[in-house]
Amino acid sequence: MASLARSPEIRIAGAAANDSGSTCFQSRATCVQPLLTLSAVRIQDELARAAAIAADAAAYRQKTVRLILVCIADYVAGLAIVGFSLHMSDGDLAPVLFYAGLLRALCGPMWTVLLTLWLEENG
Repeated sequence: MASLARSPEIRIAGAAANDSGSTCFQSRATCVQPLLTLSAVRIQDELARAAAIAADAAAYRQKTVRLILVCIADYVAGLAIVGFSLHMSDGDLAPVLFYAGLLRALCGPMWTVLLTLWLEENG
């Protein structure tokens, strides 16, 4: 291990050592070129494509927010029906409204999402 630490300095052809001891390649610094050159038409096409993707993302986000708000409204409507059924004095109608409220609160948002996704794929 001690012999590895005292190994002589290795010099690379074309490399010059500076004051700090690091090696810099001067010949490579002058020949750096861009990896890809694009024409102005191609750049405009890519910008138009990026703008179209951004517009589609904004429309998708708007549809998603609208769907979430509809699901929340269905849930709240179902809970309101359940709450109304708990305060009813009619013994025959209260269980019907209770279970209808449960169906509306739990199954309404699920069917809204499923039908929306199905209609998007088949519409």
